[in-house]
Amino acid sequence: MSDLQQAVHTLFNDIVSLNVEAVINRYAHDDNLYVHLEGPRWTNRGFENVAKGWRAFFDSPLRMLNIEWVEGPLTQHSGALGYIAGVVQIHYQVNDRQGTLKLRGTFVMRHDEDGEWRVLHEHFSQPLEDPYGFGDWLKQG
Repeated sequence: MSDLQQAVHTLFNDIVSLNVEAVINRYAHDDNLYVHLEGPRWTNRGFENVAKGWRAFFDSPLRMLNIEWVEGPLTQHSGALGYIAGVVQIHYQVNDRQGTLKLRGTFVMRHDEDGEWRVLHEHFSQPLEDPYGFGDWLKQG
């Protein structure tokens, strides 16, 4: 497992184990930290806002039971910047209801002065069913 994969694996485990301060510490302490959320808000920007968002997340009725890569992850880095991307499956619980959510996930990471990879940008999303009204332009077969 690469250092980038290990950093995100640790982040996922900290989310599942409700370790809010460890989760927050996985993010770059940077005003340009930029997170695209899976919803209902579109984005969150800056370390202080991301930290506030995570604290609110852990105070909500939502619990992540497991987070796993189901495609990839693919990683690459050069110097102090790298990315990890793939498809993530999240098993969650909200109050008494459980469910599974499949998302595309991308993290842009920075290798900070203390030797840790930290999230500089995060993006989770799902493809739209048919945004242009003619289906997938890549025909199978």
